[in-house]
Amino acid sequence: MDFTQKQKVEMFDFLLYFEQNIRNNKNRYSLSNNSLQDFIKRNKIMIKRLTQDNKGKIKNNPFILCCWGNDRAYDLLRHIRNSIAHGNAKIKSTKRVEIHDYDRNGNETLYGKIRFDLLMSLIKEIIKTSK
Repeated sequence: MDFTQKQKVEMFDFLLYFEQNIRNNKNRYSLSNNSLQDFIKRNKIMIKRLTQDNKGKIKNNPFILCCWGNDRAYDLLRHIRNSIAHGNAKIKSTKRVEIHDYDRNGNETLYGKIRFDLLMSLIKEIIKTSK
């Protein structure tokens, strides 16, 4: 199964936006933003630190597990960007996408399963938190 043309355009648009507007703007986005938290709760998205313990607690979709430093929102956007740019985003069903990112040593830094439209909406909601 492959991404639709529309999905490819949406991913390219995000990559372009990231490179032009996000890459050099750390500490500008917030996962604790009230509107974003409402969106996450309303859509029942589990977003947690990527650990073996959290990986073992996954019971259903949608979820995203991510390695992050002090700037969690930026790091999440960066790992999603890397997943797409490095070809580690895969369609698993007609609507669901599985995303992965890895560091230079091959250690997993992002793992998620989420509906494609929900992933794109999540990205937009994070971007809206810009200061």
